[in-house]
Amino acid sequence: MRKLHELTWMLAAILVIICGTSVFTSCTSDNDDNPSPESGVNGELVGQWYSDVSGATHAAWTYGKAWQQTELKSDGTGVTNIYYLSGDNAVAREHYSFTYTATDGVLTMDIAERNTKTTVRYAVSDGKLLLMEGEDQTVMQKMDEAKAKDFDAWNRKDSLLNVPQPARYTVFVYGNAEGIADNIIEYGFWEKIKPLLTDHNNVRVVCFYKYGKDLPPERPFSGKYADPGDIVWFDLNDTTNLENIRNGGLQALGYEKEAKAMKLCDPKTISAFIQISSLVCPAEQYVFSIWGHGNGLSPMADVPGKYKDEAPAAAPATRGVIGDEWNEREELDMYELSTAVTQA
Repeated sequence: MRKLHELTWMLAAILVIICGTSVFTSCTSDNDDNPSPESGVNGELVGQWYSDVSGATHAAWTYGKAWQQTELKSDGTGVTNIYYLSGDNAVAREHYSFTYTATDGVLTMDIAERNTKTTVRYAVSDGKLLLMEGEDQTVMQKMDEAKAKDFDAWNRKDSLLNVPQPARYTVFVYGNAEGIADNIIEYGFWEKIKPLLTDHNNVRVVCFYKYGKDLPPERPFSGKYADPGDIVWFDLNDTTNLENIRNGGLQALGYEKEAKAMKLCDPKTISAFIQISSLVCPAEQYVFSIWGHGNGLSPMADVPGKYKDEAPAAAPATRGVIGDEWNEREELDMYELSTAVTQA
C-alpha cells in the first residue's frame, strides 16, 4: 500500500483543480492596481523582509516550516508571500498585495485580497523589524543573500498549491458510514447545503467521505455519487458539481485497494486531512464535524482526561467516535481524535 502522504498530496492536487485555484508566477511582481497611499512612507521600512511564521498562519500546517517574505516598496505598496514547506521543499504558497502607511511607529496595511485593514506598532533596529499587535509579536529580518536564494528557488517551483485568502469559517466534514447513511449524506447534507454556500469568504465546507459496503439483500449500497469503498475529498459550495466528485476520488485515480485500506480511524489520516484542507480552504476559525457511527460514547462519563490515570477498563464504554467498516470497524476513540486535532 502506498504511503499516506503520497495519497493525500495527490488528492490535494485534485482538490486544487476542483476549487479552481491558480498559482502565482512571481512572488515579487508589482501590483499596478493598488491605490496610492494616503500618507508618506518611512524609508527605513522600504525593502524585503522575511520571517519564520510556522504555527502563526491561518493554515494549520505542521509537516514543515512556513516562511514569510514581505516587500515594502517606496511607493507605499507591497506584497507578501508565505511558503509552506515539507522538509526543505515548498509545497504551497499564499500571496497577497497591500498598500501601507508608516508614521510615528504605527504601520497600517490595507490588504487588497482580504478587503481588510490591519494596524500594528513597529520598531526597526539592527536589521530587524518588530511588529507588535496586542500581545502578539513578529520579528522580521532584513533579506539577506542566502535567504533570498531560498525564496527564489521556492518561487520558481512548479505545481505549488495556491493558498487562498482565509474565509471566516471553514467546516471540515469527515466520515464513513454504511447502509442508508451514504444516501443520507448525499441528499440530506451535500445537496441541501450546497445552494446555501454562496459566500466563499464567509463559510467554506470541505468534505472527506469514505463510502460504505454493498451488502445485499440486507444492506444494499445506497450511494449515487461514488462507488463502494471510494474516498472523495472536495470543496463543497454552490458551484460544486456532485456528479463529478467521483472523478477526483481515489478509485478513479487507480487506488481502489488503497482507498478501502486507508483507515479513517487513524489519527494520522485525520491530521493529514485537516492540514492539507486548511491549505486549500484556510479560515480564521475552523469547525470539525464527524459523519458516522460511534460506539458506546457516554457524554456524562467520557470526558477527555477523566481516565488519564486509570486503566482503560475503568471506562464504561469504548469511547469510539467513528468506526471504519472497511477495516473491521476499527474505531477512533475520543482521545485519539483530540490528539489528531491538536497535532494539526
